Amino acid sequence: MKKILYFWLVVFSIITYKAQTTTWNGTSWSNGVPKDNTDVVIAGNYNSAANLSVRNFTINEGSVFTINSNYRLTIYGNFINNGTIVVNNDAALIQTNNESTYSGFGTAIIRKEANLKQKDYNYWCSPVIGQNLYNFSIGTPTDYFFRYKESNDRFETTGLNSLSIFEQGVGYAIRGKSSYSPTTPTKETFTFNGIPNNGRITVTLKKSVGVDKGYNLVGNPYPSNLSFKAFATGLNKNVIFNKQWLWTNLNEVRKQQGSAYAGNNYATYVALVGGVGPTYVSNSIEEIALRPKENTKVGQGFIVQAKYDNAVLIFKNDMRSLSASNSVFYNKSEVEGDEEDPEEEVVDRYWLKIVNSDNIANNILIAHIAEATNNYDEDYDAALFTMGNDTFYSVVGTNKLQIQARALPISDSDVIPLAYKTSKAGNCIIALNDKDGIFKDSNKPIYLKDKVTGTVTNLQEGYYTFNSEVLTTPNDSRFEILYANSVLAADNTSTNQWIVYKQDTDWVVRGNDRIDGLDLYDASGKLVRSVAGNNAGELRVSNVGLTKGLYVMKIKTGKGTVTKKLLN
Repeated sequence: MKKILYFWLVVFSIITYKAQTTTWNGTSWSNGVPKDNTDVVIAGNYNSAANLSVRNFTINEGSVFTINSNYRLTIYGNFINNGTIVVNNDAALIQTNNESTYSGFGTAIIRKEANLKQKDYNYWCSPVIGQNLYNFSIGTPTDYFFRYKESNDRFETTGLNSLSIFEQGVGYAIRGKSSYSPTTPTKETFTFNGIPNNGRITVTLKKSVGVDKGYNLVGNPYPSNLSFKAFATGLNKNVIFNKQWLWTNLNEVRKQQGSAYAGNNYATYVALVGGVGPTYVSNSIEEIALRPKENTKVGQGFIVQAKYDNAVLIFKNDMRSLSASNSVFYNKSEVEGDEEDPEEEVVDRYWLKIVNSDNIANNILIAHIAEATNNYDEDYDAALFTMGNDTFYSVVGTNKLQIQARALPISDSDVIPLAYKTSKAGNCIIALNDKDGIFKDSNKPIYLKDKVTGTVTNLQEGYYTFNSEVLTTPNDSRFEILYANSVLAADNTSTNQWIVYKQDTDWVVRGNDRIDGLDLYDASGKLVRSVAGNNAGELRVSNVGLTKGLYVMKIKTGKGTVTKKLLN
C-alpha cells in the first residue's frame, strides 16, 4: 500500500512540475499564460502587452523578449539570457529576490527617453554592465562628460576617456548633443547596451571634513525603479542622510534679473517626508509636476550625502520597486507613472509657494511625522542645495530648510519662521500649493503672519499679497506660520474695563484709560482699519464698507493692549 501511495505521489509531482513550466514559441504559450510560480522559456520573439510575473525565466538563443512601455517583467527566481531582452522607455525588468541570479551570453537593451537642449545636463546612471560612456551620447563633446568631485563640489573630466564605461551605481553629468537646439528641447531615446545589473552592488562614498561635505553623485543601477525609502532608511541608514537631490532641466527661469542670475535647479526628496521641486515659472508649469516622489526612475542619477568617509553604499534587489508610479524622470517633460499603483502613505503636510512679480516661484514643504522633532533633524530636514536670487525657506536655528519635518502631535503653539528674497520689486504672493493628511481632510488652519503689517491670513482660505523691494539677502524676520491665530484669541482679563458699542456708522470705544490707537481685523486676520489715538478715553472707528461677520479690535492703551471681538 505504501509503495502504491509513493508511486502516485511521484506521478503527481511530475505532473505538477510540468504544469509549472510554459514555453513561448513565437505565437502562443505551450502550457498557458505564466503565473508567479511558473518557469518560463522564450523560444520565439515576444512583445509584452501586459505585466508578467514568473519564477525562473530563460530566453533561448536567437529570441528577443521586448517589455513595452508601461509594462514590467517581474522575476522571482533566476534569469538565464542567451538571447536579447529589450526594456523600452518607462518599462521595467525586476528581479526581486536578493539571491536571484543572472547568467547567459545574451544582451540587454535598455531605452530611456529624455528632453534636452544643447547646453542642458542630465544626471545618468547605467542599468547595465559594459556601456561605454562616450558612445552613450554620441554628439556630446567628450569634454562635457563629468563625474562629481566630492572634495570641492565641482564636476571634472579627470580619468574619463574613450575607453571609459559607466561604473555600477555611479552617476555622471552629461551635456546635451551639439546638434540639439539651444532653446527648444529635443526628445531623444537613449540606449544602454550590456548585461542588466542585478543583485548586490556597492559604491564607496567620499566625505571631506565639514558638515557641508560628503556630497556624491550616484544613481539607480537597475533596469527597474528604485524605492528611495527602502534604499535610504534600511541598510544604508547609517551610510547616507535620508535625502536625495536631482538636477532638473524641466523648467527654465526665462525672466532673469541680469546675466548673473542664480536659480535653484535641484529637486529635493526626503523619504517619509516628501519632495519639493526646483525654482520654476508659475502659470507655465506648476511645482506639483516637478516634485520628486518615492521611486527613482531607470537611468536616473542623483546626489546623496555621506555620513562618513569611505562609507560603503549598498544596492540590493529588495530595494527595487514593483511600482511604476510615484516617480518622475529628470529630464522628461511630464510626470511618468502607472496610476494603478498605490500612492505614498498619507502624511500631515503642506507645501507653500512664494511667487514674485515676474512669476518666478519657489516651494517649501512642512511635514509633521512621528520620527521628527521641532529641532533640526539631519535625516528628515533638507536644507537648500543652492541659494538662488529668488529664495524661500523655513528657519530652524541657523538652518535654511527647503523641507522641514516637525513633531507629532501638531501643537497650536507652533511658530515656524519663514525667510525669502526676491530679484524683482513689486507685489509677491505666498500661497498654499498642496496639502495632505489633517491639512487636507480637516482643513486645519495654516496662518501666515506678516509681522510688518500685523496681518494674519489663513492660507486654507486664500493667498496673501504683499509688496517687497529687491532683496539681495534674505529677510528672515517678516513672516511666520502659526496654527492658532492670536488675533482671534479670547478677550483678555482687562476687557471688562472697556466697552465697545455701535452708534450710527461708528463703533465707539470707551474705557478708563487713554487710547493710543486701535487696529481692526477681519476674521481672516487681515487689517481693515487703523485709527490713531487722541489721548482721551473715547475713540470712534467707522464701519462703513465692512461686510457682515466677525471682527477683532485691538485697543492700544496706556496699560497695554486690549482685545475685543465684535459682530458687524
